[in-house]
Amino acid sequence: MNLLRIIAISTFLIVSKSYAESGIRLVPDSINFGFVPAKSNLYYKVILKSIGTDTLVIDSINPVCDCIKIPLEKKVLAPGDSTIFEVSYASEEYVGERSRWPYFYYNRVDEAKRLPIKAFMVTDLSSIRPVYVMPYRIMASQFGDSETAEFPFFIVNETADTIPLRLLYTDNEYFDLKFPIFVPAKSRAEGKIILNKKGLQSEFEKSFTFEFITRNSESKHYSIPVVRKIYKNSGN
Repeated sequence: MNLLRIIAISTFLIVSKSYAESGIRLVPDSINFGFVPAKSNLYYKVILKSIGTDTLVIDSINPVCDCIKIPLEKKVLAPGDSTIFEVSYASEEYVGERSRWPYFYYNRVDEAKRLPIKAFMVTDLSSIRPVYVMPYRIMASQFGDSETAEFPFFIVNETADTIPLRLLYTDNEYFDLKFPIFVPAKSRAEGKIILNKKGLQSEFEKSFTFEFITRNSESKHYSIPVVRKIYKNSGN
C-alpha cells in the first residue's frame, strides 16, 4: 500500500512538473475584427506571456494564411516575462465570414497555442444597415504642405433605439481617438481621429475596433482601417 502511494505521488509530481515547466498565454486569446471592408489591412496588438516556471522559447509561428503577419521580435522569455506583437490581417476580396487559427509552437512540445482570428468582409459597411460607419475606411492623408490633424467619421443608427457603443481596441502611437459612447435613435454620432506629432510626420496604417449591442443583446463588432499617406509638393 505504501509503495503504491509513493508511486502515485511520484507520478503526480512528475506530471505536475511537466505542466509547470513552460507555458504560454495570449492576451487577448482571440481576435474578432467583426465587419471589415474587403481588401483592407487590419491590426491588433497582442501580449504574449510566459506563464511557466521555465524559460519559454517560441520555436516557430504558423500564420496558416498569407493574409496574416505576426512579426515576433522576442522569442525567448523568462518565467513571468512578456512581449507585445502586432497582428496584421489583410482582409480578402471574398465577401463573408472567414476564420483563421495561427499556431504558436514552443519549447518543442507536441501541442501548439492557437490564436483564433475572425472577420466578416463586406464591400460597403453601409450595406449592413441599420447601424454602419461613414466612411468605412478613414483616409488621414496629407496633400501638399497643408497639415490637417483631425479627421471625422460618423456612426449611423437607423433604428428606433439608442445604441450603446464600446471601444474595444485602438492604438495611440500615431493618433488619439475621440469615440462616442452611444448613438441616438434615428441619428448619428460623430467620432474623430486626431493625429499626434508622430502621426503628422509619418505614413502609417492602423485600425480600431468597436462593438455595439442590439436590442436583442447581440454584440456586433466593427473594425475601421486608418490610412495615412503624405503627398507633398514636388518642389519640396
